[in-house]
Amino acid sequence: MYDTLDIGLLVSHLRETHHGPLFVVGFSMGAAKLTNFLGRTKTKSNVDGACCICCPWDFTENNSAVHKPNFVERCYHFIITNAVKLWVALHYSALSKNKRLKKKSPAFRRTRSGLLWWMGTHDMVSFDNTFTINWLGYDNVHEYYEAASPHNQLPNVTTPLLIINSRNDPLIPNVVNPGPEIMKDLPNAVAIECEYGGHIGFWTPFRGDWTAQCVISFIQQPHLNQRNLSKARSKTGIRRKNSQQIAQMLRVTSKTGLNDYKGIERM
Repeated sequence: MYDTLDIGLLVSHLRETHHGPLFVVGFSMGAAKLTNFLGRTKTKSNVDGACCICCPWDFTENNSAVHKPNFVERCYHFIITNAVKLWVALHYSALSKNKRLKKKSPAFRRTRSGLLWWMGTHDMVSFDNTFTINWLGYDNVHEYYEAASPHNQLPNVTTPLLIINSRNDPLIPNVVNPGPEIMKDLPNAVAIECEYGGHIGFWTPFRGDWTAQCVISFIQQPHLNQRNLSKARSKTGIRRKNSQQIAQMLRVTSKTGLNDYKGIERM
């Protein structure tokens, strides 16, 4: 969730041919990655505006859905964890080439402990504690969750940002949503906290998804659609410089050792 190379590659790829306004919308975990990307790249994101819908702002002990899940949240953990384990199984050969991961994670042990890991790991905290931190090089899961929590990067975001959360989200406790004391120092961001909406469930009778209408209204603001920026981006040199700046910002803020940003720099 912290290393946002994939978003950097996508933005730079789109900018190879698209010189006009570019907006990014992130939902749930995608919103967390998007916030981390915007915070790490600051003014060099090459994005004109962004929207974060139902973002889990804090993965530390402050988030009871992660560390003290109820029945519904446990079901969510079960589904997500097994989906990620399936991804590990599909890419087992490639992942096993990572020496640190193969040495420390029980997922690659052909012993009883390895079998127990595959059969008994059904929540994300256990998965991250035995797999993710070994892959990325963190000392413990608490250090990883603190680094990955997007609320740390929110104050660094300079891209115009719309935030939408609900107070009755079954997967994100409302205590982790950004409050007025945080938002007052973010002149380019606005936060909406609805009483109802669940987790990405902002539907209104006969009117469809309320957040879609809200996002469209947000990105249609005239100051987010500047033609002079489109003209500047049409130049190859400017476009390449923007991609290199994204790569540089991600490199200097990396905490994981995943520093292969050459793919961005070539664009």
